[in-house]
Amino acid sequence: MKRVIAVKHLLLITMLTAAFSVSAVEIAVKPLSGWKTVDGKIFSIDFDGGRSWPTLLVSPKGLNPDCYYRISFDAKCEDGIPNTMLQVFSSHDSRTPVSSCSWKAGSAYSKIETYFRTGTTGEAIIKVYLNPEIAGKVSVRNITVKELSVSELGENLFIDGDFEAGN
Repeated sequence: MKRVIAVKHLLLITMLTAAFSVSAVEIAVKPLSGWKTVDGKIFSIDFDGGRSWPTLLVSPKGLNPDCYYRISFDAKCEDGIPNTMLQVFSSHDSRTPVSSCSWKAGSAYSKIETYFRTGTTGEAIIKVYLNPEIAGKVSVRNITVKELSVSELGENLFIDGDFEAGN
């Protein structure tokens, strides 16, 4: 009887640990080269289209090695639609991105999401930046990084991403 109770407790502890381990990751956001913090949670830039690469640096803490993560944020663009990018680098190789995506937002906030896999070190550096030449005002808020659970990995990660049907 004691053995059955001990196994039940062990199973409960394992389930609780798994439930809490797949959650939002603590991040530090550092606005660089023209980005400004507004109200502590919104990051904004009024980009003149110059020949610089204004960067918003997102540093997640405590990532697990060889795991998949989702980064998401709300973004909007005003006064033009600059070429915007998000790239994820492993911390030991900051020259070659492990994930990269272009994104465009409209005049109202819309959700932007992309995915990346950590390497063996479990570290990543995320850069949100604007390409030179097209001016505009960009605002980003609600930045989150979340480890994906096994059940989330079983679903299509991309909207209408039914690759099996040729879409």
